[in-house]
Amino acid sequence: MLYVIGNRSRDTVDRILTTGYSGIIHCDYYGVYQSFAKDSVGVSLQTCLSHLKREYKRCADHFTDQAISKFGEKMVALINALFDARKEFNKDPTPDNLEKLRQSAEDFNTDGANAPDRGRPETLAKRFKGQDHTYTTFVENPGVEPTNNAAERSIRPVVMARNVTQGTRGEKGRLAAERYWSIRATCERKSFSQFFKECYLAWLKNNLRPLFLINTSSSIFHS
Repeated sequence: MLYVIGNRSRDTVDRILTTGYSGIIHCDYYGVYQSFAKDSVGVSLQTCLSHLKREYKRCADHFTDQAISKFGEKMVALINALFDARKEFNKDPTPDNLEKLRQSAEDFNTDGANAPDRGRPETLAKRFKGQDHTYTTFVENPGVEPTNNAAERSIRPVVMARNVTQGTRGEKGRLAAERYWSIRATCERKSFSQFFKECYLAWLKNNLRPLFLINTSSSIFHS
């Protein structure tokens, strides 16, 4: 995992991912990620369904427009059905369950694009047009989650530490914090302290840093 301290600008994404990156970016609907994927070859998005569900709940709570309220309720139900279909497929990945998951995703994408032509629903519906179903990329990619909850949970300790310590003040401190939190998130908890100790002792003795071979997953987190 890679933690980056800085703003969420396009320059930051370009610097970290570079123009040669190809893969799936798991994110919210922030425009920088949308533009990066649009300008890149071999890049697709999995846009967080939890963020979208909160938007639809706000629509469902609309007190003055019944059509908007009903649309919000319908879309919340479709997201819940999509989550249920994914859980069922994960437990029993049969062709029948995969087809049910695909059908649930199709229903969700179709109804999401057919919203009342006013207010928040109209804005949300535009996300389904010309976006290649970025909310349901996970359907054809079993290793991808439908939400970015795991990423947000993983960054919480970093944010809490920053609030307590008031963060860093200089470039060296920023780089040190980025490396510290990246290593800590990547290492297994039981091996982090030992690895950190070996790195520090190697630095004191002017030796090469120790090799630590593990399986890693790569994500970008902004604190």
